[in-house]
Amino acid sequence: MPFAHSFTGVTPPARYDGLPWTHILIEEATAATGPWTLIDSQTVPVDATPETPNPVNVTTTAATVATGWFRLRFRDAANALSGYTVPILSPSTASGTPLTTLERVRRFLQLQPGDTDQDATIVELIDSASRVIIDEYQREFAGGPTAAARTFEFDREAPYVSLEPYDLRTLTSVTLAGVTLTNGTDFRTRPLPARHGVTTGLLVQNTTSTRTADRYAPLVVTGDWGFATIPSDVEHWATVTVATWLRRDVAAFNATFSIAEDRVERPRALPDAARAGLEHYRRFYA
Repeated sequence: MPFAHSFTGVTPPARYDGLPWTHILIEEATAATGPWTLIDSQTVPVDATPETPNPVNVTTTAATVATGWFRLRFRDAANALSGYTVPILSPSTASGTPLTTLERVRRFLQLQPGDTDQDATIVELIDSASRVIIDEYQREFAGGPTAAARTFEFDREAPYVSLEPYDLRTLTSVTLAGVTLTNGTDFRTRPLPARHGVTTGLLVQNTTSTRTADRYAPLVVTGDWGFATIPSDVEHWATVTVATWLRRDVAAFNATFSIAEDRVERPRALPDAARAGLEHYRRFYA
């Protein structure tokens, strides 16, 4: 079966001949040393200024392994090829989309292309950091399902319904005990205006449509869920978290003392800087 893998922030080599890159090629292997197999070729946005290329985000659904090594290169209209990226160890999006990438962490740590000894550990920490951040802030930073119905409990005596731990990007419909509700009359989305492009709760009004026979009733919300893209600051602080853990040898489960919080930081603790940078994503209620 095919597997999906995403690569974000892949920057093409700068060109000074006025010829832009037009395609990205993706190769797959089961080991960082190969052998390599070309699995996908996709078009990329053409840079108007090839000397200052823009980063590229790409997802392939042609991978044959759930977890494997990948390397990417670019091709132009004349079939000239760029060099390869460093080998990237990627988990499949079937187990959840990471909030940062091996390439981004390597760049942050300023690792040399041949220095790949820590790559496997970095990928493991990326997965852990992504889960910690999502669990800490209860947000769907990595996106969610589309055209999906999710059921919440409505309490007639508590009109605010939190969508936690989900984020509603696009609303299609809301039903309460089987009755379709009208936006603006029977309920209002919260917060208003939406923060970060998503809705985190509904404020149900007291109308004939919402006066349920029982105090508790199922409220079904249908729509597209999760952030449209991983916010750049979330990606940055996920990168910082992985780098901090790696530098402190957190992968070996050593504890370090944080003077700022007067506590012992354990392997799953977020660094103080990351907490401060991500605090504006913490949910608040109407």
